[in-house]
Amino acid sequence: MQQPDPQRPNNRTKPSKLMVMLILLPILVVLLMWAFWHLFQSSRHHAEANLGGSPGIGKYNWQQLYLDNRHWLVQNMDTCPADLLTPDGLHNLYTEGQCDTAMFDCLTACRQGDAARCFNLGIEVQKLEDPGQDAFSESLFQHACAGGSVLACTNRAAGISMIDADESNGCAVRTYQKTCRQDEVWGCTMLGHHLARGRGIEKDFTQAKQFLHKACDIDPDTEACDNAKDILVQIAAIEAESSPTE
Repeated sequence: MQQPDPQRPNNRTKPSKLMVMLILLPILVVLLMWAFWHLFQSSRHHAEANLGGSPGIGKYNWQQLYLDNRHWLVQNMDTCPADLLTPDGLHNLYTEGQCDTAMFDCLTACRQGDAARCFNLGIEVQKLEDPGQDAFSESLFQHACAGGSVLACTNRAAGISMIDADESNGCAVRTYQKTCRQDEVWGCTMLGHHLARGRGIEKDFTQAKQFLHKACDIDPDTEACDNAKDILVQIAAIEAESSPTE
C-alpha cells in the first residue's frame, strides 16, 4: 500500500472552495445586514436631530417638512396681506434663534396659531437662501400676518411686490399703508419707496418724503431707516436736477 508523500498535503483533509463559501456566506450576509441597519439608524437620528434639537435646520429637512405640510401652508396665499391685518396688530415678535434648531416644533406651534413661531420660522427659512425656499418662507409670513404680526404682513407684501405686476404692487401698497399706520418701520420705508418710484401708486415725492421721515422717527437705529435715508438722498438729487437753474 502506497504511503502519502510527506512533502505534499493530503487533499482529503483540505476543505473545498464550495465548503468555504458555504461557511462564509451567512457570515457576510449578517455583516451586511448589521452595516445597513446601523447606517439607517444613523441617518434617522441625524434627520430627527436637525428637525428638533441639534444645531442647523438641515437643507433637505426643510424641503421635506414643507412638502409634508404644503396643503396647509398654501391656504389663503391668494389673499392680500392688507385684508388679513387686524387693526391692533402685534409688534416685536422676532426672537433670534427661536426656530433655528427647532424647525418642527416651531411649525407645529405655527399650525396651532402661534404668530410669533410662524414669523420666526419664516425668518430662519429665509436665511437658508436655498433654491425654492421662498415658497416656504412666504407661506409662513402669510400665516404670521393672519395671526396678527404686523411685520410679517410687510414681509409678505414685499414678496408679492417682487412679481412686479400692477395688481401685485397695488396689494403691496395697500399693505404698507396699513402697516405704516400701525408704526411698522419697514412698512413706512416701503411705502415711501413705492411712492418715490410710482409702483402700484401714483408717483408723489412729497408723500414719499413724509413716510420716509416717519420711518426714521419710529426707529432711527434700524436698517429700514438707513434705506429710507438713501431714498431721500435719491429724491433730493432728482429734484435738484429738475429744478430750474438761475
